[in-house]
Amino acid sequence: IPKSLEKLQYIQVLDLSFNRLEGEIPSGGKFANLSAESFLGNYALCGAPNS
Repeated sequence: IPKSLEKLQYIQVLDLSFNRLEGEIPSGGKFANLSAESFLGNYALCGAPNS
């Protein structure tokens, strides 16, 4: 997930589940408030989303 997505200010919904994403989950911006459900099915992601 590109860290640049942290800069999106006006996004209201972001559901990245079941997209085979891999790598670290950004922790800033809107990502700080996303729950684990937003990342379901992406088994190669690391980092700790809020649950």
